[in-house]
Amino acid sequence: MRSPRRIQLREIVATASFVLLIAAALTGFSRWFAAVLLGGILLPVALFRRLFPGAGLFALALANLLTVYACLFVFFVEANFAPVDPAVEAVAFVLPILAFAAGCAVQRQSIRHLAEQRRRPERQEAIGIAWLVPIVAIGAFTFALPDLIAPGWLGLALLLSMAAISVAVIWNVEQIALFLLETGSLFEIFFRNLARMAVPVFAFFSVYSLVIIVFAALYILIDRIQPGAQFSVSGQARPMGFAESLYFSVSTMATVGYGDILPIDNSVRMVAAIEVIAGILLLLFGFAELIRAQQGREG
Repeated sequence: MRSPRRIQLREIVATASFVLLIAAALTGFSRWFAAVLLGGILLPVALFRRLFPGAGLFALALANLLTVYACLFVFFVEANFAPVDPAVEAVAFVLPILAFAAGCAVQRQSIRHLAEQRRRPERQEAIGIAWLVPIVAIGAFTFALPDLIAPGWLGLALLLSMAAISVAVIWNVEQIALFLLETGSLFEIFFRNLARMAVPVFAFFSVYSLVIIVFAALYILIDRIQPGAQFSVSGQARPMGFAESLYFSVSTMATVGYGDILPIDNSVRMVAAIEVIAGILLLLFGFAELIRAQQGREG
């Protein structure tokens, strides 16, 4: 049996890695705002992990919600409030997070009681997302602000908008917390089922990669045997290397077709068409077998 401490450590590492990746992407590797993002996400996650220690992957669900919020916040600031003083931007970002943290800390007993009631078989009704309505409405209203106020007032408008969202968050803190608790439980079930499917998924991936390699070898052989260049690589007709052939095979099997490598001769085009059909059939067969394997385990 796996150690609970080891499971918690793995959850913390996964959550921190996920947040670090999103923070780096959102801030363009700006250290100052990256610190604000990390503090605004990781500290509440640590707090809620302490408030609700037996809540499954609640921390990961919370980190996911906060990173979605961070993405939307950056989008709204760039679209409606640029340029804004970085200090104002940082304060505006953490306002709803602090409101949610304070609300959960104050109402933790009520949230735990509601969560325990939901675990009963007769209390398994779906959790609504009506709490999103006022938040989305405030966010949508911000698109009209640049046309209504002078540029010098955009910072204050951003603070007021996020303060209004903070009020909506505090008002609906129980529903938001229950939503996250439920999501964390579903995450735990999902990852448990995913671990059970590791062997069938690896078997499918092995067959899929084998087919890709076989077709990549065929492209190389045709390119060497047939006279003249069989492919156009970045607009230039020339022989392909194996890495380029493997890349072309992957994109063909996935039916992506980026267009940077194109087959010129009809024989190569026919082989590529066969690979597309083989890829589609393999995906259909593979998904059917994965579902059958899952049903066999549950049975």
